[in-house]
Amino acid sequence: MELVKDFEEHLEEIDLHRVFITHTGCVADAEFLKSELMSRAKIEEILITRAGSVIASHCGPDTIGILYMVK
Repeated sequence: MELVKDFEEHLEEIDLHRVFITHTGCVADAEFLKSELMSRAKIEEILITRAGSVIASHCGPDTIGILYMVK
C-alpha cells in the first residue's frame, strides 16, 4: 500500500504522539490502515475520523489519508 510505504519513508520526522486516519466512508479500510501503521511504528494514539463535506466533495468516495505533525 502506497500510503504505508510513504509513512515509513518519513517515519523519522513524524511526531508519533498522535496520528489521524481520515476517510470518506471506507471504515474497514481505515481500520486496516490503522493496524498496518501500529505494526510499523510505536504510535501513542491513532484517531480515525470521517472527512468533512469539503474534503469529501473534492476527493470523492473511498478517499483515505494519513495526517500527522512533524517533529
